[in-house]
Amino acid sequence: MRRLGITIGLLLAIAASAHPVARQASRDDARLDRLSAVITAQMKELGVPGVALGVLENGVVSTRTFGVTNVDHPLPVTDATLFQIGSISKTFTGTLMMLLVEQGHVNLLAPIVTYVPTFAVKDPVATKRASVRDTLTHMGGWEGDLFVDEGLGDDALKRGVARMSTLEQVAPAGKVWGYNNAGFYVAGRVIEVATKKTYEQALGELVIKPLGLTNTFIMPTDALTRRYAVGHDGLPPRVIGPWHIGRVAHPAGGVFTDIRDLLKYARFHLGSGTADDGTRVLSQTSLAQMHKAVAPKLGSSDAMAITWHVTKPGNTEVLFHAGGTNGQISYLALVPSKQLAIALLTNASAGSPLNTEVFKAALREYAGVTIVDPVARDGSAAERLAFVGTWRRQFQDVVISANGNALTLQVVPRMAALNGTVPPAGPPAPVSLASGGGLMFTAGARAGTRIDAVPQDDGSIGWLRVGSRIHRRVPSAK
Repeated sequence: MRRLGITIGLLLAIAASAHPVARQASRDDARLDRLSAVITAQMKELGVPGVALGVLENGVVSTRTFGVTNVDHPLPVTDATLFQIGSISKTFTGTLMMLLVEQGHVNLLAPIVTYVPTFAVKDPVATKRASVRDTLTHMGGWEGDLFVDEGLGDDALKRGVARMSTLEQVAPAGKVWGYNNAGFYVAGRVIEVATKKTYEQALGELVIKPLGLTNTFIMPTDALTRRYAVGHDGLPPRVIGPWHIGRVAHPAGGVFTDIRDLLKYARFHLGSGTADDGTRVLSQTSLAQMHKAVAPKLGSSDAMAITWHVTKPGNTEVLFHAGGTNGQISYLALVPSKQLAIALLTNASAGSPLNTEVFKAALREYAGVTIVDPVARDGSAAERLAFVGTWRRQFQDVVISANGNALTLQVVPRMAALNGTVPPAGPPAPVSLASGGGLMFTAGARAGTRIDAVPQDDGSIGWLRVGSRIHRRVPSAK
């Protein structure tokens, strides 16, 4: 009870003191003030203890920070506070891979087995045909959420990739986009083979150091002597662990950095391939190739470039990536036509809706673009019934049921978590047909989130993409 009282009091203090700290005065203060108001309101509503906001516009950096790093041992969030950026790290892996392509060490279209002969998933065709590019564009088609702990040794990636032989194929390699963390273990291993270095050494020497990212790291011990954020969950927020995601997952999500270094990285991607000091890291041609959409996300209007998601709200191209680790949620978006980058770092599981609202507001403020959210539609009974049934991937089922004109979606885990227990099924959530196709959640924390219907060659629904993961239809018993 004592700890609960302290936590509630601290939450109230956070809400009261979460005023922005401007790190660089600029002509954009009024816009930053409006974004700051959105952030403070979301922090209070969602229980997010700390946030760092960064905006890069035509080379001008503006940052503001809010709240504290840790509710148990609070320090103010500053520009130098380290946050885990989760899957934004995938773009670092892609940047490193493009450098190796440019140097002639890797061919993106070559099969993975060209570089890692021992690579295998359960399907022999996918094992033989999947390309290096498939790992960087989430097009491998196998189960992607292989979260294992292979220790902190230099062989962690090699051991993790060896475990992939048990992963089932959800769709043919190269055919259907579905978020795939395990594919980045393979990409990291290709990098190790090509450079004859560990992934961490290669990333540090070839990307982090040349770009001048002096407060960007990947090994957890590097955080110990610096100011860093910890993850939180719940309302009121509580500190959660573990902090480190495991070395095997470094190519998929291991980078941690501060808001200024993240904007420096964004400036590189908005530029011509050079660091701030003029050091050439990538050719402009390679950088453009990395940003070009190469894999359509069937069932949606978005696409995938080399590690960057591509969307076009208001016909304005945005390259983006989100990141999530244990209680730390991040977001980075680039708007090349406006020479604009928007970065958000949070230290709570509830950071995702905050990031969404702030990004939408920032896009309006800085690019004059309004994101149009999907809306529910009635449709016909036949349209609704086309979704009813069980949709499966290796680790979970998605069950869609109909009750009259109402549809619900329930997630049913199929395999044990790392602690050896199978999580319970989630409660059925209401869903509806959505404008633009597919379904959408209509209530709860996921309200407004789209569920893509991925077509087969004959036009029928072959897969559902729920939470960016693809699920294939389970034939009904006759």
